[in-house]
Amino acid sequence: MGAFSILLFPHGEVSYGLPLFPKQYQAVEQIDAGDHYACMYCGHVEQLSTPNERCSRCHNKYIGWAKAINIEVIR
Repeated sequence: MGAFSILLFPHGEVSYGLPLFPKQYQAVEQIDAGDHYACMYCGHVEQLSTPNERCSRCHNKYIGWAKAINIEVIR
């Protein structure tokens, strides 16, 4: 079995990351300038020029990119 961690940042310090829920965990086909995208293999976040770019961390280009989110968790 696999395992993963969820890191919660203090309010005001939230950064972009890979979405966890299936509706948002979808490979994008078009890149919007200025938006952040997360590698669907390793979760690394980058600003891209094209959806076919390789991830600079894991060098994987076969999984794709999901639009990164930076939503604060409300407890």
